[in-house]
Amino acid sequence: MKKLLLLTLSCVIALSSCKRKPAEDPLDGLFKLEYTTQTVEQQKQTVEKEGLDFIKKLNTLPDEKFIKAISYLVDLNPDVNSGPFSSILNVGSSAQRKDVKGIFVASTTVSKDKLSDSYGIYTWNFVTKDWDESPSTSKLEIRYPSSATQKTNNTIFTFSYVVSPIKTSEGGELPSSISSILTIDGKEELKLSSTYTYKSNGTPTAGDVNLLMGAFTFKANASNDGTDLTSQFSLLKGTELLIGLTTGVNGNTNFDAVSDGKDIVNNANATFEVMNIKLVGQVDVKSLQTANEAIGDMPDSLRIKKEAEAWGKYSRFVAINTINKTDNVIMARAEFVPKSDDYCSSTWNGTAFVEKCEKEYILEPRLIFKDNSKVSFDSFINDGFSQLRDELETFGERFK
Repeated sequence: MKKLLLLTLSCVIALSSCKRKPAEDPLDGLFKLEYTTQTVEQQKQTVEKEGLDFIKKLNTLPDEKFIKAISYLVDLNPDVNSGPFSSILNVGSSAQRKDVKGIFVASTTVSKDKLSDSYGIYTWNFVTKDWDESPSTSKLEIRYPSSATQKTNNTIFTFSYVVSPIKTSEGGELPSSISSILTIDGKEELKLSSTYTYKSNGTPTAGDVNLLMGAFTFKANASNDGTDLTSQFSLLKGTELLIGLTTGVNGNTNFDAVSDGKDIVNNANATFEVMNIKLVGQVDVKSLQTANEAIGDMPDSLRIKKEAEAWGKYSRFVAINTINKTDNVIMARAEFVPKSDDYCSSTWNGTAFVEKCEKEYILEPRLIFKDNSKVSFDSFINDGFSQLRDELETFGERFK
C-alpha cells in the first residue's frame, strides 16, 4: 500500500516539476474544487475500495485469449528475426505478468529493424511439425493453431508497416505506421496500431499507439514541436479507466539545448489517475531553485524549514475523488513540512562496533483535510488498508 501511494505522488512530483502555467491553465479548476464531505476514515475506505477494484480488474488480464495464443506461438518457434515481431511477443509476456510498465515499453519502442526483411507467410504444417513458408512483399503473416490441442490453424497473426521518407542518422529505415493484428477464430484478440513522425535527423516528433488486448485497451501518445511537449498514456478495461498519466511541458523542448546549458522548460503540469482517484501537481521549479539557492549556509534544522517554506510558496498538490463524474471533489491537499529522524550507524573500531547517531532532516508530505486537520502521509497510509495491503503485497510478488 505504502509503495503504491508513494509511487503515485512521486509520479506527480517528478513529472510536474516545472514552472506553473498561467491563470488559463485548465488544471487550475481542479485546485478550486470543493472538499468532500467524507470523513478521513470514510476516505480511507474509498481509497481501499478503489485499490481492490483496480487489482480485481487487472487480475483478469492474463485470462485473455491472445496470451495463450502468443505463448504457444513461442513454443512453435517460427524463424522470424524482427524487432517489431519481438516487441509484440513481449506485449504478450508482459500482459501475462500484469506488468503495465512492460506493456508500455514493448508497445511504444520503435525498432530500427526492417520488418520487410522478414516479410513472408508462415503456415504451421501439422504433418511435418514445422513451418511452410511462402513469399510476400507486403506483410509478415503467421498462421498457426492457438493451442496444442487445436487441430486447425485458427490463429492468424499479421504484421505490416509503412516506411517513413525520413531516415535514421545511419541511413536506416523508420516506420511511419505499424500494424499488428492477431485473430482467433476470426475475432480480433490483439491489435496494435501506431503512427510516428520525425524530424529530418530521425528524432521522433510525435507518436500515437493504440493497443487492443481482448477486453483491455492501452493507449499512448506523445508530441514535441520544440515548444510544447505533451504525453498521455492510459489502460482501460472496456470504457473504464484503470490507470492513466497526462503531462504537458512548455518551453525549450528541443533537448539538444541541454548540451548548451540552456533552460529546458518554462512550465508543466501532470495528472496521475488510478481508477477514480486523481492526483494533480504543479511546481514552479525555477522559483523554487532560486529560493533554495538564497538560503545559503545555515544549520540543517533551519535550512529544512526554509526549504519547506519555499515548497509551500511555489508548489501545490491535490488528491481528487472522481467517482461522481459530474461533481468531482477534493479529498485532501498536500504540503511538505520539515521532519527530523535519528539516523544511526555502526562502525568497527578494531575491537568492537561503535554506534553513532545523528539527526537527519527531510521534507515530509502531509495531507490537509476539509476540517484543516493535518496527517502525515505515512500515518495516513499505515493506519488501516489491511486488506488492500495484503492484496498489493501478493500482486507485487509477481514482479520479483
